[in-house]
Parts: sequence; C-alpha cells; structure tokens
Amino acid sequence: MSPPTRACRDVDKECDASALLPVRLPPARRADAATFSWRALLSHVGPGFLIAAGYLDPANIESDLLAGARYRYALLWVLLWSTAAGLLLQSLAVRLALATGMHLARACRDEYPRRMRCLLWLLTEAAVVASDVPEIIGTAFALKMLLNMPLAAGVLVTALDALAFLALTRLGVRALEGFFGALIAALGACWLLEFIRADVEEAALLTGLALPRVSSGGAAYVAVSLLGAVVMPHNLYLHSGIVLSRRPAAASEAATRLAILYNTLESAAALLLSLLINVAVVAVGAAAMSNLPVDERNALLRAPLQSAPRLLLTTLGRGANTVFALALLASGQSSTMSGTYAGQFVVEGFWAMKLSPAWRAAITRTLAIGPALAAALLAGADGAERLIVTCSVLLSVQLPFALVPLLKFCSSPTLMGPHVAGPRLTRTAVALTATIVAANLVLVLATLAPGAVARGALTTCTLLLAVCAYLGLLAYLAWRPVTQTQPPAEAVAELACGTDDGVGGEECSTAEEAAPGDATSAVPSRAPGCVDVTTRT
Repeated sequence: MSPPTRACRDVDKECDASALLPVRLPPARRADAATFSWRALLSHVGPGFLIAAGYLDPANIESDLLAGARYRYALLWVLLWSTAAGLLLQSLAVRLALATGMHLARACRDEYPRRMRCLLWLLTEAAVVASDVPEIIGTAFALKMLLNMPLAAGVLVTALDALAFLALTRLGVRALEGFFGALIAALGACWLLEFIRADVEEAALLTGLALPRVSSGGAAYVAVSLLGAVVMPHNLYLHSGIVLSRRPAAASEAATRLAILYNTLESAAALLLSLLINVAVVAVGAAAMSNLPVDERNALLRAPLQSAPRLLLTTLGRGANTVFALALLASGQSSTMSGTYAGQFVVEGFWAMKLSPAWRAAITRTLAIGPALAAALLAGADGAERLIVTCSVLLSVQLPFALVPLLKFCSSPTLMGPHVAGPRLTRTAVALTATIVAANLVLVLATLAPGAVARGALTTCTLLLAVCAYLGLLAYLAWRPVTQTQPPAEAVAELACGTDDGVGGEECSTAEEAAPGDATSAVPSRAPGCVDVTTRT
C-alpha cells in the first residue's frame, strides 16, 4: 500500500457531506469486479431500509386506514403504483450519487443560481417539516394510547427525539441502518399479526391491487394523500446521500454499474416489504368496517388513528390496542430519524453548512411542533388527524420540485457520462412526473376552486396566480439545460473537511491510493460539526 498523500484545496466555507460518506468497506464491496456476487449484494443492505422507514410513517398509517375504512380495497392500486414509482425514483437517486459522487442537494447547489437554489432549499425544508408533523402527531397518539398522556403533552415530549438521534449517530452508519431495520421488522410483525387475525376478503384485495379506479372527489383526495405519504421528496435527498457510503473505492465504469445494480436491488427488497405492510394496514382497516355498529364506523371514518385501537380490540381480540400503539410509535420514531438525516444532507448540500445531527433534529422538530401543537390545542385530536392527511397532500404538491432536477441530472450525458439514464427510463420518469403534476393540479383546483370563486374575484385571481407560478417554476426547471459536467475521478475521490469555525481557509484531507488488488483504504476523519457516518471496525 502506498503511503497516504496530503491533498489540500481552497474552498468556499464548505463541509461537503458527500465527502464524509465513504467508509471502510469489505473487499466484496470495494472490489472492481464485473460479475454479480450475492456476498457483495448482502454487504450493500442498509440504505434501502432507511428509505423504507419513510414509507411506513404515521402519515402512511393514517392514509392507509382512511382508505380502507372509506373505500375498502378500491385504492390498493394507488399503493402498488406509488411504491413502484418510488422505486424508480430512488433508483435515479442512487444512479446520480454513484455516478457523480454528489448527492441531490449538492448537485442542485452546483447547478442553479443563488435565487433558484434558495427557493428550492426553502421548498425542500418545508417538505421536511411537513413530513415531520405527522411523526409528531403519531408519536403523541401512541403515547396517549400507552400511557394515557394528553395529546398536547405528547407533542411536547417528542422534542426529546433530537437527543435520541444524537446518541444513535455517534455509533456509526451501520448501527443506524440496523436500528431502522429492527424498527421496520417490529412494525411489520405488528401489522402482520393484525392482518392474519382480521377477516380479509382475498378476492376484493387482489381486485383492488389490479384494477385502477377512483369513484369520487373524496377518493381522489385520499389517493393523492397516499401518493404523498409514500413518495416523499426528502427521501430522494436522503437516499442520494446515504448511498455514497456504498460507492466503490475505484469508481470504474464496471464497478459503478454493479454498485447501482446492488443498491437498486436492495432498495427493491426494502420497498417490497414496505408495500406488504401498507397493504396489510389497508386490509385491516377494510376488515374492521365489516361488522361494526354505525357509531363505531363513523368514529373510524372521522379519526382512524384514535378509533382503530378500540375497534381492533373488538374485531381482533385482546392485546390489539397495545400492538397498534407500539406499531405507531415505531413508525413515528423511525421516520423522525430518517427525516432528520435527510434534512442534514439538504442544508449541508444546498449551503455547505456544518450542522450537527442534534441541532438539525432540534431545528426541524421546533418548526414542526408549532403546527402540531396548534392543531392539538385548537382543533383537538380530530383536527390533529386531519392535519396528517393535509401534510401528505402538501408533500405530493412539493414532490415535482425534487423530481424534475433529479430527472434532469440523470438524463444529462455531460454530467452522468456512461451512466446516463436511457431513453426508456427517462420517458417513464417524465410520464410519472407529468402524472403527479396533473393529479396535484386537479386536486388543488377541485378542492380550492369552489371556495375561491365563492369568496370573490380577488381570491380566485390569487389561486390562479399561485397555479401559474407553480407551473412556471416547474417549466423553468424542466427546460433549463444542465450545465454541469461529470467531475474527474480525482476530484470525486478528493475528500474535503472544514475548519472548526467553518469560516474560510483551507480544507485538507488524507486520501490513500490503494494498490491494485488491495481492498482497504484510509477512512476519512470526521470533520468538526459534520455528521459522522463511518462504520466502527
């Protein structure tokens, strides 16, 4: 092995999160082999389960139960196709990171002018906060079920999640991935138990998966909330960042292609598990409506998260209340931590700011607690539940602002080089993005237009201007050509770490040039104030 070399360069006050992610990987993961290996595939397990946590948060459980209670099995096809769309988009995020060595937020920072970058950052931060509100409310409901804690008090208690996240990140990325995997396993076991004990109609379930149908405007609203709860924009930033820990040491074309395949297969397995759990939740909600009194049906339709434990206790037997509360608590905690991690990539990528995980979690949680606490105090528990569905719809509206830049980057030959997305993949992603935008517009106009017209011309004009601004911004992102070029291998391999105060000066890092056939390399030291995601050996 050659001795370590010292590489220094001047940077503009940045601590690049992508530069801190390469970790000491086993030989099977680092080798530039051109053949598929099951051992190497297993060594890539981890990032997909971090992403799958976002597919199983309280917003998903709320939307799933609502869909099952109101429309039985009719909207299962939305879950199926939303998860398939999520896999397609996550594979694009993986492709961007492994081909360029940059996560999505960093690519946006290098591509767009300052004002556009600022706007995209604000929209993304709003999405992170909107995704955190359901986690707060879901956790508060779980604490109320388990400990009989008042809802407002439970909302305030969730602020302690920042401390738990800080303790976990100090253990390294493998511990973090293991923690999420354990939570998802616990969540899956809880819902599988309820699914087995419920009286599910198998034929109706299969029909709901295979036959797309939307029977009313209310069904469309719930369908879009399902889409927003499943395909969340911050997950694209998270996956493109965390997957850099699986980037090959020598980023040759063959090794990168194989790494993309490994990470895509791992994501597919994790998202398949999340799909099975979400389908189980819808089926449990539908089965619970079969033989219930009218008042209990109305309670479930009005407030699924609050009513489901009591109704499941009646239909599934003793212990269902505790099982449901534990599943809700596990989903809330796992999604909270994945959202915090995504938010850290976002702020470090867009603005090159050094921010500890605890501060990132505290800031996001502080911004999200306000709406959740206001809903709990002013509108009560039912209002808090309605806020969960509203946040899911807002996430769907914001999703194209992450999709369009990701699609533009992945379809740019100058940026992606030999790993550019093919014409078929690009057309599919474009059609998916257009469908999401169209669904959002139809939902917004159907929901808000009648009220706007009733309130007068000023409100109507404001709504139309907002729609035009939404479409205009997306059109700018879609038609603006990508100006970046693929960074040279030496630049991608160079690791950057900021100074203690993060102000100017040089950034230096130590990089080892591994000898041919050597599977080890230097592990970058942790930059002060930056997230430590190196594994422990």
